Amino acid sequence: MRSFAMFNNDNDIPSELAESRFSTLMPIVLVAFGQISVGTIASLQTSDVAFIVITILSVVVTAIRLAVIVAFHRRGRSSASVAVWQRRYQIGSYAAATLVGALALRSFTIGNAEIAMMGNAVAFGYACGVVARGAIPPRWAFAGITLVTVPIVIGCLMHIPDPAYVCMAILVSIFYVGSFDVIRNNYELTRTQIRLKRRYEEMAKYDPLTGLRNRSALAEISTLVSSGNRVAVHYLDLDRFKSANDLYGHPVGDALLKEVAKRLQVLTGATDMAVRLGGDEFLVVQANVVAREDAERLAEQLGDAIAAPFVVDDQPIHLGVSIGIAMAPEDGLTAQALLAQADSALYASKRTHGDFTLVPLAPSHGINLKTPIEFERRV
Repeated sequence: MRSFAMFNNDNDIPSELAESRFSTLMPIVLVAFGQISVGTIASLQTSDVAFIVITILSVVVTAIRLAVIVAFHRRGRSSASVAVWQRRYQIGSYAAATLVGALALRSFTIGNAEIAMMGNAVAFGYACGVVARGAIPPRWAFAGITLVTVPIVIGCLMHIPDPAYVCMAILVSIFYVGSFDVIRNNYELTRTQIRLKRRYEEMAKYDPLTGLRNRSALAEISTLVSSGNRVAVHYLDLDRFKSANDLYGHPVGDALLKEVAKRLQVLTGATDMAVRLGGDEFLVVQANVVAREDAERLAEQLGDAIAAPFVVDDQPIHLGVSIGIAMAPEDGLTAQALLAQADSALYASKRTHGDFTLVPLAPSHGINLKTPIEFERRV
């Protein structure tokens, strides 16, 4: 049976984190609006060259960051690897943080309390946003808030011994140190959420009892057929399973279904698929079929595999199987059409089997299968 350990694979988590970083323009737009607004006001009030340069560079960096995000959504992974996109995002983040820090530092050194207050507000808001973004790797976040908060502290210390600035430097330093744990926890929480999301998405595709694919595989079958692949669909219905399940109970029935699933997986190749449709009905999808004889050969192998005795609690149990085959493209071009054709062939096959009846040779006792049993054909 398919192992659910596969759902612990985190190989694709970095790509999902990258996509979440590019998921919204709003944080970048809001920070840029505050940064450019404060820079413009400070430039008009002071005519300071530093403010003018910072404001112009802020406009340029914001435009580039927005262009990178738009390009990512248009071209995504096809135009560059995830690592390249992350590097572009990282460079943009560092550039924006550097300009925010420069704006804050210049605001504290210009000698205007109102401008200092606005510059500090933009810088502190940017730092809080970085701390709250769980999709940003901790090393990026640490670098970002360092580029923003250190200039604030330096600007405040330049006003020593003014107690208000000294107090602000202390508070910002406390925020800086305390943010480390928050950043790490937010990032790990985001990774855990993505990991669980992927795990549940994968689990939803599989039958919980047998580990085989469930009906969700029908969409993939249609895609396989539409790609021009010559496919054979084998519709399997177990014979005498209901009798065994009724006589010995559901635990034994579940054990039989699991063993059937194992035998089907042994016979499915790397490009094939075994599906449990529900109850005792299964589907085997055989890809890259050259001739109908290939499908018939696999059907015989499936029948022989299920006809072999099943051993539960050291007791052999004999089942049988009816199989209906449909071929693509001649029998249909969608999974539903092929399923309908295979279902019709299946019932035609069952009619030729006659009536099968379970006959115990001795009284059974619950699910104790130590009692010998056999299955007789009653025509």
